[in-house]
Amino acid sequence: MCNRELYDTVNRNTVMDLYKFVKPEFGYEMYLDVLPKYLRIFFSRLRMFVHPLRIQTGRYTNDNRPRNERYCMVCNSHDIEDEYHFICICPCYSYFRKNTLTRNIM
Repeated sequence: MCNRELYDTVNRNTVMDLYKFVKPEFGYEMYLDVLPKYLRIFFSRLRMFVHPLRIQTGRYTNDNRPRNERYCMVCNSHDIEDEYHFICICPCYSYFRKNTLTRNIM
């Protein structure tokens, strides 16, 4: 598959909304060289949609919950539990952000 076909496939796929936002072009990301291994794995899983957030798991429930109804069940905020909510917003994940991401990236 050439880059153009891959780009078109990514653009048509709503599952890859975050990917389109954070990765506008294809190629190796240099930040992967400086992150500790466990954070490289963590970020890679987020980027490949291999995570237990409701934005993904809701696709596989018996009722195939629509994207706009895949709410965060941790904070009960009625926000969609996607990667952005997990990394930036959810108050229940603030401990993770403060103690893992800040300590190792900053």
